[in-house]
Order: sequence, then C-alpha cells, then structure tokens
Amino acid sequence: MPFELESAISRYRHPVDAEFTSAKFTHGFGRLFELVSDAVIVASAETGDVVLWNPGAAKMFGIAAEDAVGMSLERLVPEPLRARHVEGLARYARGEPSHIVDTGESVELPAVRADGSSLWVELALSSVPPADVPGDEARHVVAIIRDVSARKAAEAEVIARNDQLRAANEGLRHFLAAAAHDIVGPAGGMRGAAELISGEEDPGEIAELAGLIVRQADLVIELGHDLGQLASIEQGSVPVRPERIRVSEVVNAGLEAAGNAGTTAVDNQVNDALFWVVDRTHATRIVANLVTNARKYGEMPVSIGAKRSDDHVELRVHDMGAGVADDFVDRLFEKFTRARVAGEGLGLGLAICRGLATANSGVVYYEPSDGPGATFVVAFPERS
Repeated sequence: MPFELESAISRYRHPVDAEFTSAKFTHGFGRLFELVSDAVIVASAETGDVVLWNPGAAKMFGIAAEDAVGMSLERLVPEPLRARHVEGLARYARGEPSHIVDTGESVELPAVRADGSSLWVELALSSVPPADVPGDEARHVVAIIRDVSARKAAEAEVIARNDQLRAANEGLRHFLAAAAHDIVGPAGGMRGAAELISGEEDPGEIAELAGLIVRQADLVIELGHDLGQLASIEQGSVPVRPERIRVSEVVNAGLEAAGNAGTTAVDNQVNDALFWVVDRTHATRIVANLVTNARKYGEMPVSIGAKRSDDHVELRVHDMGAGVADDFVDRLFEKFTRARVAGEGLGLGLAICRGLATANSGVVYYEPSDGPGATFVVAFPERS
C-alpha cells in the first residue's frame, strides 16, 4: 500500500503535521484518491468505521465525506446481509483469514444508498498495514468499489429473455406436437372415409361417411381459423366493429357456438338488462371459448352470470371442477399452453380470448376463489 495512503490514515488518527499530510495527500496517491470515479473507502479493520471517503464514494452512495467519516460500513449493507457483514468483520478483526480481503479478486454484492435505494457493486478489498506511527498498531482495509447496476440489469434482462425464449420454444414444441395430432387425425379420418365411400353402395352408409368427412374437415378449418386469428391479434390487425348489444344475446350466440345441448347444457343466468359495447363476433367467440374451456377442463354444472361494475359489465363463467393449479395460473392466457398435456387442442382458446378482449377495450382474467371450481371473468364497457 503506498506510503501516502498510510500517511493520510495516520494523520487522520494523529492530526499532526497537517501541512505535510496535505501535500502528500494531494500530490501522491491522495490526488488519485480524489479524482478516481470509483468509490474508494478506507475503514478500520476492528470497528468497520470509515476513515477515508473519496468523492466517488460520496457520489455513489449519496453521503458527503464529512458525514461518512466515522460512519459504520454496515450502513451500506442491505438488511438481509448485515449479520454476515458483522460476523465477517469480527473474524477478520481476530486475525482469521478472509475470503474477500487480499485475494486479488473482486466480488459482486448488493449495497444501499443513503436514500434507501439499492445498487449492485463490484468490490475489491485490500488490507492496509499499521501506519508507521509510534504506538499505532491499528489495521485498516481499503475498498475499491464500482457501480455495476447497469450491467447487472442488462444481465438480468438477457436471462429473462433467454427464459422467455426457452418458454416459447417449449410452447412451440407442444404446439407442433398438438398441431400434428390435430391435423393428421382428421386428415386420416377423411382419407379412410373417402376410401370406404368409393366402394360403398348403400346410400345410408355413404351419407354417414360423408358426414364424417365434413366433421373432420371442419376441425381442420377451425384449426386454421384459430391460427389465422391469433396471427392477426399478434400483428395488431384485428378489425373491430363495436356496437351496443345485449349481453344476453352474446351469451346465447356463444352457447350455440359451443354446442349448448342435452346433458352438457349451461345454466345461463344473464338477463336482458345488461349491455356491452363490443364487436359482436369477437364477444361471441370469447364466450364460446370460455364455455368450451370450462367443459374441457372443469366439471358440470357450468353457469354464467353477469353484473355491472362501475362503467363495465362483468360476465363470469364458472365450473365445478378442480380449479386451476397455482403454478399454472400465470400461464393460462399464453398461447400453446394447456392445463393437461394430454388434452385436445393447441392451447389457443384463452390466448385468443385475451387478444380479442384487449382489442375491444376489455379484459379477461381468471378469478381465484376459496370454493370449488374455476371462474373466468370477461368485462367490456357498458357504453361507448
């Protein structure tokens, strides 16, 4: 450690020959101490109190030198790490080896500014031998500190993006597997039916096989329609034609599209007094998707109710199934995700609901409850 720093420390502890100290501190290491942009802090190895504090430290931590000198370094340590800081300081004061002092390596740690805000710092610690002053055997540590918050934020962003890419790739993998199943299955059915028709003479059998072909073709067409609609949503090119319409009309149309018949009938409790300002086709699609989702992943009975909330009308679709697992809730409305891997479909229904709701100035979300079942809510403005 340069003599000038030792001299500055000794003069702090023994304020004699101030003119000599000032000259050495200005023209030797001390001048660098003042000009370097990094924070340079010298502290007592026994107490952890600040002895020297350069302008870089004042700027980094928002504490002026006159306020910092004599301050405990513990003030710069986040609360969860303070116990470890105190313990490490005590070990070093007892002469035990340190894993961060005099290693020639820097460490990255969180720190705290005077205003309570946090930052990430790169910290290198070196010991300062006792000053060459009679009777002064005190030890000190000099810390060179660099603010690396921007780099840590950039690293965190890269990690987050990589996580998103991994999730997207996983979703795409599931999508491709499901798409292959949902396309090959109907196509195989159509091919088989067509081969049977070619050799069939019974008009009744021909009609039944033709009906099978139509149904399987409808599945493929629906798949293509879903993919096309999702692409339009993501491109922000969904045409929206809002109108003031009774919510009950939308629900009836949605139930019809979802096949509300027989033992799978839905308990529709929506009256005619409530209105939405929304694209009729989009709202119908959302209701149909929510009802289909409730039947596929929940249990009967499925019920639908609606009520006013401020200037919106909220529609709730509730089933009596097991509900949604906590670890899946955050991914409910992502494309290519399904609550059950073995389930049918590509996992596009709720993603389309969210996209269409957003395009119509509405919202759709999952509402947790203490009781059984799952509840999905969709809300649109009551007036334009």
